[in-house]
Amino acid sequence: MAFNNQYSGGDSLSCEVYRKLTRLVMSKDQLKKQYYPYRDPANPELCMATSKYGDRLALQKELASSYLCSHCKKVYKVNKDGIPLMTEGICRYHRGFLGRRDNQYTCCGGGPSAVGCRNNIYHVNDGELELVNYKGFVETRPKPEREPDRHGVYALDC
Repeated sequence: MAFNNQYSGGDSLSCEVYRKLTRLVMSKDQLKKQYYPYRDPANPELCMATSKYGDRLALQKELASSYLCSHCKKVYKVNKDGIPLMTEGICRYHRGFLGRRDNQYTCCGGGPSAVGCRNNIYHVNDGELELVNYKGFVETRPKPEREPDRHGVYALDC
């Protein structure tokens, strides 16, 4: 979703929208903690990412042959193009979370050992650090100097 309008200081609704959106802007450190890719300062040609343990990781050039499904936790295999092979069966999972107090899934009310209430023919992963997953990666252009009371929003990453 993107706003192409340039908001001027005279439009109070536009200024309010801008103020509310600025609260959602993430710092570079926050983006790294969420695994957003970034340019390696030592080599601008390389994309880097930070692992959940804080390690800097270079993106892999080749696809792995198997992955852990982030929904059902089964290991599934992929072909050379990264397309899941249909040999592992369907993915059965719970869309919700297991509640701490009642020990039931929020999606269906099932207990910890309940079979998944959702089905999908494909398994999914959390997006491994492979170059193919970052094709088309672009960085935000530097913001031009402008009047301090003139605001604009040109991109949102939902």
